[in-house]
Amino acid sequence: MAEDLARLEELIGAMSRHAEQDEVERFFEANIAFHATLFEASGNGKLQELYGQLLGQMGRYRMRSLTLRGNLQRSVAEHGAILRAAKRGDVDRAAHLMSEHIRVPQRRLEALTDDELAGGEGRASAG
Repeated sequence: MAEDLARLEELIGAMSRHAEQDEVERFFEANIAFHATLFEASGNGKLQELYGQLLGQMGRYRMRSLTLRGNLQRSVAEHGAILRAAKRGDVDRAAHLMSEHIRVPQRRLEALTDDELAGGEGRASAG
């Protein structure tokens, strides 16, 4: 478990560096590795299987998700909070933070007006 936590810390550092340098594709590579490492460390095979299935479906929506989230640094901060809770052994807090992390773009999407939705199609921004 200590190795997993160290790897997660490394990946957050990589995400942060890529965010600072606006290296969006490399940020997403580290992001995917973070989630895969977290799910693998959970020992939950079903969760790992579901994540693998979702990855293929989510790829084309990554940039839209980033636009909805706000920016790369916000995502890095969310990952850091999840890891801090995991390091403390606070499973409930880590699960809550992960749930919130997933819901940020969803809530923003729900709050968009029809005009914003129409105007945002085809555009992607690193925030």
